[in-house]
Amino acid sequence: MTDIVAFTRARWGAQTSREHPLLHALARARRVFVIEAPVRDACVAAAFVEEMRVADGLVVCVPHLRDDLDEVRARAALATLVQQLVDRHAIRAEILWVRAAADLAVARCVEPRVVVWDCDDEPFAPGERALLARADLVLTATHASADARRRAHALVQVMPLIVDASRHARASADEWVDPLDQSCIPGPRLGLAAPIDAHLDVALLARVADALPELSVIALGAPRGIDVRALPCRPNIRWLGEKRDDELPRYIAGWDIGIAPVLTSGGDEPRLALDVMTSGRPVVAASSRDLGALAALSPLARVADRASFVAAIEAALREPIAEHARWAESLRAALTADAACARFESWVADARYRARGARSAELERSSA
Repeated sequence: MTDIVAFTRARWGAQTSREHPLLHALARARRVFVIEAPVRDACVAAAFVEEMRVADGLVVCVPHLRDDLDEVRARAALATLVQQLVDRHAIRAEILWVRAAADLAVARCVEPRVVVWDCDDEPFAPGERALLARADLVLTATHASADARRRAHALVQVMPLIVDASRHARASADEWVDPLDQSCIPGPRLGLAAPIDAHLDVALLARVADALPELSVIALGAPRGIDVRALPCRPNIRWLGEKRDDELPRYIAGWDIGIAPVLTSGGDEPRLALDVMTSGRPVVAASSRDLGALAALSPLARVADRASFVAAIEAALREPIAEHARWAESLRAALTADAACARFESWVADARYRARGARSAELERSSA
């Protein structure tokens, strides 16, 4: 196996990201070079790449650019840095992992055998036509997004979920300390297992808070794409703001159950809900195809409509904790890094096979 060069928008270890667990797992068998979004710095005289060896086989690269560069010059500087990175490490990339059309432009020197497009869930992403034409494999966060792209591409898959058992083991009960801003919040506690964005059903969230005033609802994360004035203001809803990804297990360890009141499924709901389930807490979720898929995986997830949502929360709170722990153990055993890597490698092999077939067909047409 040869290398992977992957462009990512989230800062490694600081921001939650659906692609980081898979890239980290793939680095056990390949060299993986993760290139984050550039940092603009007024103190930088010349562009450079900051490299961090996160694990064996995994190098996170942070480009630093002068802050006075316009978009054209910044893209040229970034392309030069990518070329230098390839030369310095003698990278032979089988896979180029991109998030946007601009990544293709700055990575022309990579020359991969397979291009993977890690697709956002917006229905019409900028440069989507170019990405669909160039990508050999498209990965999406949700089933709905996958269905939409399958109309235009032959190989579209939903990003495989991975459970990191050690992530929550560090926040286990025998060493758990409630974070300061959560420690004063009375229980029982409901944790919001969904991002604070346009997919959030704010009316249902308010209904839960009103129907269960003796419970506390804890929401983590910064609002994105939603007017903060639309968020419900209730005495028992606590908005604690954005947290680092590695801080989340300590917060989740202090919750009784998770809730995911969403209107439609977005990219982060399955991953956030899975994080809560992995810790041994059940999740009550509104109806969506992706959250429904989690319910098929484990009894820790249960899907309820708006009318039965509060009753489902009350039922989950009555269940024995020991049963939740047993279900969580089964879930961790099912969604391993090895299983996710095997699925990804099979998709890559399929993409290579399809690419060879397309090249053969093109040669036949040109020789006819």
